[in-house]
Amino acid sequence: MRISELSKKTNLKAHTIRFYEKEGLLPARYVQRKKNNYRDYAEDAVNRLLLIKEGQLAGFTIAELRELTNADEANPAVDERQVILIERKLASIERKIGRLESFKVYLSKRLALVDQNSTSGEIRHC
Repeated sequence: MRISELSKKTNLKAHTIRFYEKEGLLPARYVQRKKNNYRDYAEDAVNRLLLIKEGQLAGFTIAELRELTNADEANPAVDERQVILIERKLASIERKIGRLESFKVYLSKRLALVDQNSTSGEIRHC
């Protein structure tokens, strides 16, 4: 598929996809160059890019994602460094979830207070 189609499927800009490719996050098995020098992306590239996107949202750096995903490509066996990286990121994600849960409680209480104090008779839209 062309980069425009991949961009639509992943909701990533074309320059971001090219950046990931340049950084080694999208190895040759996901992208081939045609004779006209256009890139042709494999269908698997969609899932790979979505994984990268989620990894960044979870707090992984480009270098960490490269290490994790390239090791996955080369050897599915996990080494000690990867175990440490994964464990640290899992702990970080758990902390973020805790902070989000706390803020969710705050927002719920705030919304209840707003509803309780609402005397205008207007319908609140969510």
